[in-house]
Amino acid sequence: MRRPPQTLKGGRWDVARDPVNLDARRRLYRMRRFGFAALVSVGLAVGFWAAGAQTGARLAADGAAVIEGVFSSPPARPLSTRVTSRAAETYPRAPLTVRAHAELSHFIKLVEARTGETALTLTVAAGERTRTQIPYGRYEFRVASGKTWHGEERLFGPLGVTESARRPLVFGRAGGHEIDLNRRVDGNMAVDWTPKSGF
Repeated sequence: MRRPPQTLKGGRWDVARDPVNLDARRRLYRMRRFGFAALVSVGLAVGFWAAGAQTGARLAADGAAVIEGVFSSPPARPLSTRVTSRAAETYPRAPLTVRAHAELSHFIKLVEARTGETALTLTVAAGERTRTQIPYGRYEFRVASGKTWHGEERLFGPLGVTESARRPLVFGRAGGHEIDLNRRVDGNMAVDWTPKSGF
């Protein structure tokens, strides 16, 4: 039996549909928000009953401020397609083309497999396609996906997903890579969920 290759050499790759279901994550997040709001409401009602009308009114106002603070998020910023290369201007280089999901935007990192240093970051807005060049080498492919961009620290917030390709990408004489982030059941590039802390 042939063993699968340890790296992905130049070619066209369609990201495989992973077990992480974005719709299920959104439903779970909404259920958690509803549960928290219900718990705060019950607590406020008990406080109102126990402390009397005047104290209860103060508690209700404080509780409303707490709820507003919990559920407000930093303002979303529009995500535009851009490339930031942190690799030295060395040649030769190979091409990288990325096609974004129709409804999700992406923040992509290519990390040198040997040193662990970020060589390139790439943001691709939903439905767009971008092309760049990267020096020859082996790179880990990491991608954060979502709809609402909160910056490089928070990425796409609680509803975003962070993943990494199972095998490094090799850029060299064999050529570069073309990656389509529209999930396919028959996709030939497997990705795994990655915690945000390790992204």
